Amino acid sequence: MRLSPETRLSPRTLRNAEARSALAREDFGGGNAWRTALRTSPAPDLPALVADRPVVNARGEEQGHFSLAELVALADAWSAWYRDRGVGPRDRVVVHIEDTFEDQVHLTALAQLGAIPVLLNGLMVPEYVLALVERCRPVGIYTDETRLARLEAGLKALDDGPRWIHTRRTAGLLDGEPLPESALFRHGADDPVVLCHTSGTTGVPKLVVWTHRQSVAGARFRLETHPEPADSVMLSAIAASHSGAIAFTFYAVLAGLPFVSLSDRSPEGLARAVRTHRPTIVQAFHPVHSALANSRPEPEDFSSVREWMNTGDSAHDTHIRTLIGLGHHLEDGKPVPGSAFRDGLGASELGWAALGRTVTAESPARPRHLGRPIPLADVTVLREDGTPPTTARSGCSPCAAPPSPPATGTTATPTTAAASATSGSPATSSTAPPTATSSTSTGWSTASAPTPATATRC
Repeated sequence: MRLSPETRLSPRTLRNAEARSALAREDFGGGNAWRTALRTSPAPDLPALVADRPVVNARGEEQGHFSLAELVALADAWSAWYRDRGVGPRDRVVVHIEDTFEDQVHLTALAQLGAIPVLLNGLMVPEYVLALVERCRPVGIYTDETRLARLEAGLKALDDGPRWIHTRRTAGLLDGEPLPESALFRHGADDPVVLCHTSGTTGVPKLVVWTHRQSVAGARFRLETHPEPADSVMLSAIAASHSGAIAFTFYAVLAGLPFVSLSDRSPEGLARAVRTHRPTIVQAFHPVHSALANSRPEPEDFSSVREWMNTGDSAHDTHIRTLIGLGHHLEDGKPVPGSAFRDGLGASELGWAALGRTVTAESPARPRHLGRPIPLADVTVLREDGTPPTTARSGCSPCAAPPSPPATGTTATPTTAAASATSGSPATSSTAPPTATSSTSTGWSTASAPTPATATRC
């Protein structure tokens, strides 16, 4: 069923508490999350996603509204296309396009083949893109004409460049043979499913390995602990290639939470999207929240919002106070003015916020309070030598999460080897974890092991 552009998101896709709990107990991961969601969905043919920048579908037409069944069908069509180009298990493919929901389609399309998508932010400067391409050694690059023009000369100069480069225009119609069931890869728990990257504020970004089990650990946790009211709609104003978008796209698809993927993150674009789609949850990073707070937002535009979600860097109290003056919350089932701001402190290496706090109009001002550890993570403060600091002294903040971590680690120089270490197969599922791998001759090293991962922010 093809949804018309006027189609509204349906609340009937949202799973109830019993269905969420049952799904959380199932054996799935990032490599098969979409198919698991489809198999267990209460309403797979009803509209579940709106993308403000339409995605070109298999027929070459722009499409902005999707049911879960349509999303999986589009991912399958891309999987078949990639397979026809020789992409298989362990192969890396760089996806470097404008940050739209299309990033998420390619992630699933490649991951379910056992390949490893490398999602690079659409605004990344060409020299950083080329550095990461050289590091991860992809078999191919999917990009667009604008970005290809900036990269073409540099790509030709690489000693071991990709075998192929395609854009949506050169890819053509996705009308090849359907994806056979035998092509679907059965991942081991610690098999990589995507490489995302850090912000690059200190130089060339580091690639971060997300694995089959870890990539949905946060989504699984939220399925069990955060059931949404029946009228809930989430709007995400996070760049679609970012780890935050990856984590919450998995969650929204699995929960059946009606989802709006926003590419225009300006205050005007955000206000327009909220006015149109009436989300109850707005998720963004601090720069988007602060820009909105400073833009004198119209209260009526944001009257549907009950919850603001901030992930990545902690937000400033002044901006938070402005935003929670908008929207509403429920008391005894009735709307009351004023929303809540849920601030999460996390990083690409963590995969899910490790610290969290909720601010409402009644919360005292605590501008240096970062939040409390969420139940999924153990967080402490240590000196650089690993010993506890004295009271009121600064230190590093390590984070560990057993037994299904919300994070893998970063790799200092990401890694053909770590990205290639898989324990599953197209035919059988293996429980043997990847082993630690290192090489002084190639300049990379990593350990990919079944022990809880750690990440340190100093």
